[in-house]
Amino acid sequence: MNTTSATNTKTHTTSVRLFITQLAALLLMIAGWAWLSGNFAQPQEPLAADILTDFLHALPGILVVIFGLRYFGALYSALLRGDGTVGGRGAYIGITVVAIFGAAVLILGGLILSLTGVTNSNPNSVGIHTLDDAIPAVLLISGSLLWLVMAFLARRR
Repeated sequence: MNTTSATNTKTHTTSVRLFITQLAALLLMIAGWAWLSGNFAQPQEPLAADILTDFLHALPGILVVIFGLRYFGALYSALLRGDGTVGGRGAYIGITVVAIFGAAVLILGGLILSLTGVTNSNPNSVGIHTLDDAIPAVLLISGSLLWLVMAFLARRR
């Protein structure tokens, strides 16, 4: 095997791993945002307030889905064209912004909600009381951090 062929194989393998890891990060973020949106649904509120609350909690997840479809659609188109040019830069930046927002808000919010959960034993109060309360935050933080790490590593490539 010559050097060029070995380099192309290594580059292809790295690109496939990057793609799979980015897709996993995106799916973790979508699952985390969707679960959090469901946790914060407030059916006892008046309809207008409930719709607004649900929408605001679901908006980051909706944006991740839209940006993810655009980004991975551009990657797939580049694969079909075979020319190596990849579009979707705006979608990539959008996912990165939502990942930064998710990581920052949930790391800080997770600390506050953990303390609130420990200080108030009422299971219906605000705060992380059980593992079920923590799982969506863990999904979202892990997806966000995985996306950001892969974005950093991809820039270094």
